[in-house]
Amino acid sequence: LGEAWMSQENESEVHGGCYCGHVRFQIPRSVAPLLAGYCHCLACRQAHAAPIYAVAWLAESDFRIAQGQESLKWYTRSQPPQVNLKRYFCLNCGTKVYNHYEGPFGGQHVSAAGVFPSLFDDQSMAKSARWSPRIHMHCEESLIDLTQFADGLPKLPKGAAAT
Repeated sequence: LGEAWMSQENESEVHGGCYCGHVRFQIPRSVAPLLAGYCHCLACRQAHAAPIYAVAWLAESDFRIAQGQESLKWYTRSQPPQVNLKRYFCLNCGTKVYNHYEGPFGGQHVSAAGVFPSLFDDQSMAKSARWSPRIHMHCEESLIDLTQFADGLPKLPKGAAAT
């Protein structure tokens, strides 16, 4: 499934999907993330079974599931602030495909999709300046010694709302 989609890649869209290829998504190539960063918070570390992960947030209207909507399931925790965040994953392979946040941010109501550039078909796009992380978030919860990261990126103790 994934290879068929890669042959349909065009200049106007970024394509990506889950490990097994059942779930596929599209983002207009002209879209730039509202925020791209590394998250170190406990909830994200637990959800991704990783000590750190890269996420890029964009307006929900700029993200579209192109295939496999029926293969997606979501999970959210019932305690704030996690109640506003749904984590979507593929029922077939378990890949975390995207996050959806609906709620307050920076004094306004937002609807955003958190995408993972590591799932892009074109990995050169995932490594591009447009999609590269620009901050480390929730550093006070990190399991990693952040002095190891000489990447020059701001290291926020809390989330991006602290900026």
